[in-house]
Amino acid sequence: MTAITRRSLLAGAAGASIAAVFADAAENLQPTTELTLVAVQARWPIIGKPHPDTDVWCYNGRLPGPEMRVRQGEPVRIAVENRLTQDTTVHWHGRSDDRAARRMNIFRSQQGEMR
Repeated sequence: MTAITRRSLLAGAAGASIAAVFADAAENLQPTTELTLVAVQARWPIIGKPHPDTDVWCYNGRLPGPEMRVRQGEPVRIAVENRLTQDTTVHWHGRSDDRAARRMNIFRSQQGEMR
C-alpha cells in the first residue's frame, strides 16, 4: 500500500484547483445568448368572433409567450421585465440539467422591475 505524502496531497489539491479554474474560464469564453421576456397586460381573442377580446397577462404581447430555444450547454441570460400592475413569477420548463435548475428557479418579479 502506498502512503500519501504531504507533497502528493498538495500537488493533487493544486491540480484539482487549477482544473476547476480552467473549466470555469472555458465556460465564460462561450458567447452568451441574451433573451428578454416582457410581462404585459394585453387583450387577446381567446374565444373568437363575435365575442370580445379577453384581458390577459402575457409575455412579449403573445399568448402563449415566445418559445425560447438554446443549444444544450450554451450559456443563456434571460432578462425579465415586469410591466404589469402586479408582482409576477416566472416558472421555467425544459431544463434537464441539475446545474441549470439551480440557477433558473421560480423567481418573483415585482411590479416595474427588470431582472
